[in-house]
Amino acid sequence: MSKVGAWCLAVLLMASATGFSKGDEGKPQTLAEWHFTGTKSLEKIKELATLTEILKMPETEALRQAGMDGFANHAAARFTKTKATNADPALVELVKQLLPDLIDSESYFEMVAQGPDSADWALAVKVPEKRSALWSTNLWQLASKANLGQPASAKINGAAGWMVGREKYNMGVSQSKDWLLVEGGFSPLDAHGKIFSDFRKKLNKRAGKELLTADFNLPSLAQLWSAEKFNHAPRVQVMASARKGGLHSETLLDYPSDLGIQPEKWNVPSDLILDPLIGFTAIQCVRKELERSKWVQGLGLEKIPNQIFAWNRSSSPFAVWVAADVGNGGSAVTNIYEKVVPQLNQKLEGAGLGRILMHTNRTFVYWPGLPIIVPFIEPGKGKDSSFIVGGVFPMLEDKPKPAPKELFEQLNQKNLVYYDWEITEARMGQYRPLWQLNYMLRNFVPISTSPSENWIAAVGPKLQNTVTQATLEGPQRLKVVRQSQTGFSALELVLLAHLLDPNDIAAPGMAIPGPAPQGKRPAQAVPSRKPASAPGPGQK
Repeated sequence: MSKVGAWCLAVLLMASATGFSKGDEGKPQTLAEWHFTGTKSLEKIKELATLTEILKMPETEALRQAGMDGFANHAAARFTKTKATNADPALVELVKQLLPDLIDSESYFEMVAQGPDSADWALAVKVPEKRSALWSTNLWQLASKANLGQPASAKINGAAGWMVGREKYNMGVSQSKDWLLVEGGFSPLDAHGKIFSDFRKKLNKRAGKELLTADFNLPSLAQLWSAEKFNHAPRVQVMASARKGGLHSETLLDYPSDLGIQPEKWNVPSDLILDPLIGFTAIQCVRKELERSKWVQGLGLEKIPNQIFAWNRSSSPFAVWVAADVGNGGSAVTNIYEKVVPQLNQKLEGAGLGRILMHTNRTFVYWPGLPIIVPFIEPGKGKDSSFIVGGVFPMLEDKPKPAPKELFEQLNQKNLVYYDWEITEARMGQYRPLWQLNYMLRNFVPISTSPSENWIAAVGPKLQNTVTQATLEGPQRLKVVRQSQTGFSALELVLLAHLLDPNDIAAPGMAIPGPAPQGKRPAQAVPSRKPASAPGPGQK
């Protein structure tokens, strides 16, 4: 939630336009918009009891403060064109004081462009009079520090406020009933009444049941900011609401060109995937991307895989596997060892990380040079011998138990191209030590008592199942549906926590803590046998 608010402030304070093609001039385009009800409104929704409890935790407040501190430093540095470590403390405080409202309060945002010199944006935040005055005062000072000119009192579309401008770029603050309005862009602010007429009408209407709606036109944003690498990114539309005792979200991804993918029947390596499971992922239509890789082309694979499967078990914090059908599992592993490993070993030995080896008695490639984990690749077994299997820690069991067929039956949905089920608490218990190990291998020292680590440990026991699935809705459209308690998967929660925490690693020389213990595993290791537990796109 903090990241949403921080990004919002970044846009309103630092939005600029360059590189919009002349062919698009005069054609208004919505580049980005959202409506967020604010975290305070969630407390009234019974179905979001778990999310509300998490938001009230002291560990959440500590992580939130860490995230706001980090963002405020970076934002303040932009005004004085310095590094975040040298940001003016006074400016940092001005930014930080505004961030809570972008997290807690209801807000609307919209950015529109009509040409290379007409990108404009408007932000409305529903705050009490005292907070509105704080916003006005702080933004006035920030605008002055950003050398936008001297702010002056003015009426903006009939409302009292102030505005400032330099080199055709304008910014202003005004009040519209209960809403604080912050606007900016290359058009005169008096023209914003027409540009954002629908935007202003929304402020006086009762919001729907959705807690969050958002629309990001990434191809147009890429064009506006001359970011060519995002020209093929999709337009992203998100809707989230309270449903079935948790948070239900639907995301539409509309790509600018045909994806060129065709869903096919799933070929699950069921003999390799064993219980007790805590997570299972299946993705298909990946062959096109893999075929572009020269590394993959040189492995002598009988076929380029089009499906990839991953699964996690509760047997160990490092019980993570990945598998793909290449047609010739055994010879593929041998080819990897003979054609790829020699080059890797040169680099690994130079870095003091040992060597990748081939087992003398079987086709098994492993890397014993790392602390705690032993990454490996081997061919599948039995009817799944055409697969190659990789993991981070090899395990042998005398009496393996196959995963329940009911789980794999969830894949029998039309046009399904992605499916992920997890016990979120247990999966977080695995990703946490892997993240710490990532830092250690990069010569950083993870702080086991940092706000992010404390939050991950505290929030895990409150989380249950998360189900995510994506279907192909058309040649250029994917629809992603998720049922969860927080809106995020285990991996996303771990990444988000560390993204918000600017001080989750220690200075060199400090003792390196061991991996965090795995959380207690919930009693139920598989999703409910009823298909309704894994809702399909559009399923109510």
